[in-house]
Amino acid sequence: MKMKKIFTLTLLMIVSVSNAQFVKHHGQLSVRGTQLVDKNSNPVVLRGMSFGWHSMWPRFYNEKAVNWLKKRF
Repeated sequence: MKMKKIFTLTLLMIVSVSNAQFVKHHGQLSVRGTQLVDKNSNPVVLRGMSFGWHSMWPRFYNEKAVNWLKKRF
C-alpha cells in the first residue's frame, strides 16, 4: 500500500511539473484549421506515450486502476 502511495505521488509531481512548464511556455492551445497552435499562433506538436505504457505493465494499468483513477481524480 505504501508503494502505491509513493508511486502515485511521484507520478503526480512529475506530471504537474512538466505540465506547468508547457503551459508557461505555450499558454492556452487552440485549433486553427487543422493545426494545433499555442497562444501566439505557433504550431504545436504533442508527443508522448500517453497511456501507451499499458501494454508493458498490464498489472498496473487495467480496468481496476482506471476506475480508481476516475473515482479519485
